[in-house]
Parts: sequence; C-alpha cells; structure tokens
Amino acid sequence: MSRTILITGASGLIGSLLSSDLKRYGYTIRTLTTSGKEDEHTFYWNPEKGEINPKVFKNIHTIVHLAGSTIAQRWTPKARKSILDSRIKGAKILLQPAVDSGLKKFISASAIGIYPQNADGIYDDYSEQKAKSFPSEVVQQWEAAADEYQKHGVAVTKIRTGVVLHPSGGALKKMLLPVKLGVGSPIGSGRQMVSWIHIRDVVNIYIQAIVKADMVGVYNATAPAPVSNKELMKTLAKVLKRPFFFPPVPGFLLKLILGEMVSITLEGSAVIPKKLLKEGFVFQYPELEEALRDLLT
Repeated sequence: MSRTILITGASGLIGSLLSSDLKRYGYTIRTLTTSGKEDEHTFYWNPEKGEINPKVFKNIHTIVHLAGSTIAQRWTPKARKSILDSRIKGAKILLQPAVDSGLKKFISASAIGIYPQNADGIYDDYSEQKAKSFPSEVVQQWEAAADEYQKHGVAVTKIRTGVVLHPSGGALKKMLLPVKLGVGSPIGSGRQMVSWIHIRDVVNIYIQAIVKADMVGVYNATAPAPVSNKELMKTLAKVLKRPFFFPPVPGFLLKLILGEMVSITLEGSAVIPKKLLKEGFVFQYPELEEALRDLLT
C-alpha cells in the first residue's frame, strides 16, 4: 500500500500537527500551495482558476481535505462566496485526476454547524436534522462535494468538527484575552452549548480515519462531554486562576460587532461522538478542565 498522503490546508492548526505526526509514522506528505514555490513535496494549485500540478497525484493513496477559509468572519457576500468556494472548488479540482490516479480514500473536514442550534438540542452522528442557516448550507455543500468521490468507488470519511481548543488559534485564542485580564464572562445567555474538542484528539481522529479502511461516512469530532458557554468560561477562569464574576456580554452588542455571524457565538447544541465511542476511539482529553490544563498550564 502506498504511504503517500496529500493534505490540503496543511499549514493550518490541524493540518500542521497532522502532517508532523504522519511524517513521524513514516508517511510521505504532499501539500499544495498557491504561491508557485514548489519543491519535492509541495505542488502548485489554484482552485479559483481550476489549475493544479498533476504530479501531485502520483502514487497518492489518501487525500485529507482541510482547506477552507474561516467561517468566523462577517458574512458579507464576498466572505460567503470565499467560505463556500474555498471548500467546494478545492474538492472538485482534485476529483478527476485523483480518481484517475487510483485514489483509495478521501477524508474531508466538515463541521457540526450542520445541526440545528438550540440549548436543548442533542445530536449524534446518526441525527438527520439540519439547521436552516448559512453554516448548515456550507456543510451540506461541502459534504456533497466529498460524496462525489464515493460515486467513483473512493472511500469517503467526513469529520464534523466542533470547537477545536488550541491556544494559538481558533475560538480559544479569542477567549483567552478577557479571561487573562480578569474580565471573563459568559456570552449572551451563557446557556448555549459548546461542543468542544482538544486539538490532539482531532488529529488522532484523522489518523484513525487514515489507518482504518472501514472508517467511512460521517463522524462527529467532539469530546463526549459538551458544556455550556458559561461553564466553559468559568472553567477557563479557574484554570488560569482568574476571577469570574462579570455580567454576560449582551447579545445585541455582539450582533452589532459581528453581524449574522453572531449566531455561531450565541447559539449552540450538544453534539456527541457516538460512532467514535462505539468503535472504541479513546479520547485523551474527554473532560474540559483536563483539556484546558494541558493546553494552558
């Protein structure tokens, strides 16, 4: 079996750690760049223009598709287009040459934003409910692009990821400053559920998807113990030994700052990794406090 893997978005939080781990395990990692600066393992592509160096597909066994512009930005028409195109056009440009080269597996990043957002909602990998929202629309189109590979006989895995905890990026980085300054507080009602996951566990899920041929379909990449936003901020303050007594940040103020995107801050649901647990995946950090202590102390 070829041990050559193509990772798109390899410079991101998940991609960089995943690449590093896989290299240690003896895999050859190929990446893509829009800069044109190619080397033995880095090849040019431009999804907007439909351009890619075909040499990247030689002896490729698996593609891990992580590329995509952040959804945590104001959803202007231009931003919406970028969020969708960066995910879907990338998958489409890879499809035919990858299939022609004998690709065996396509692993796509996805998101729990597909599920309805409400404080009382509990969803697992088998839940079929879909939100009527922009994040849900993104996920549905994203996963549909991945499903095209399945039509060509390629095994497809879709990793619906929750809030990834890592101090140098993502949501946790934004939460750290007010808590460090001693003004940490819940956001909005504080009741909204946060389905989080330690970055180490996310990377291990991707590695398992690469190694296990029968790990196909949808998997929720969330820790088994989601918490409310209030509990998250309170635990963060506890780990950092900072006070936690400020009133909640009002939702209307956040809406003025963030626009429609505020929904992913003020709303949430409990998302459970039922399939991973059923298949015996062991989380290194199943509880929030131990995850935060590992990352921050």
